[in-house]
Amino acid sequence: MINYTITQVWLLWALIFVIFEMGTPGLFFSLSLAFGALSAAAGAWNDIAVLSQWLVFFGGTVFSLIGLNAWVAVNVLKDQEVTNVHALIGKKGVVIKNATEYHAAQIKVGGECWSALSQDGQFLAYGDNVTIINVTGVKLIVKINQ
Repeated sequence: MINYTITQVWLLWALIFVIFEMGTPGLFFSLSLAFGALSAAAGAWNDIAVLSQWLVFFGGTVFSLIGLNAWVAVNVLKDQEVTNVHALIGKKGVVIKNATEYHAAQIKVGGECWSALSQDGQFLAYGDNVTIINVTGVKLIVKINQ
């Protein structure tokens, strides 16, 4: 039978957490547990008590959770492109069907037709050039270009 030291056990757990993180990319939860296990392995290498190793494990995990989430917020999320209907905000369009009392106007933006309402309640007439300023449900909120 193979006898493992407590340091080797902590390193094995760190490896298991890293492998599990590879199967769930983007969350960094398991990677934080791996950092905690590596911290506990360092403590075990220096012959600290087992209870202290567990405290180092939990402390390293919490510290790395906070650090990794801050890193993700600063470096990863800032570069995400706006997609879907929210990518239309700021684009220009042309009214292709007048608004009526019961129906929103139809505008054409980038070759697609959308229902639109005026930001300030103005009547949207055929041929008006508009700028999209917001999205509410499936309707675009626009302002008329002067």
